[in-house]
Amino acid sequence: MLVQQYSNELIFTHLKKTIASKSGWKKLCRKLKKRISFAYMTLAMVEITRNSLVR
Repeated sequence: MLVQQYSNELIFTHLKKTIASKSGWKKLCRKLKKRISFAYMTLAMVEITRNSLVR
């Protein structure tokens, strides 16, 4: 459980850093190679924001 929590933290911080620059965002999308729907990413951002606010 703790490991899961920790890896989620790493992913969230990485996403925050990447989203900070749009070029970084494009690079991330290219890395993933799969097309991620905009709606899904928006949901992810909402989750990240909510988690940040809870703390």
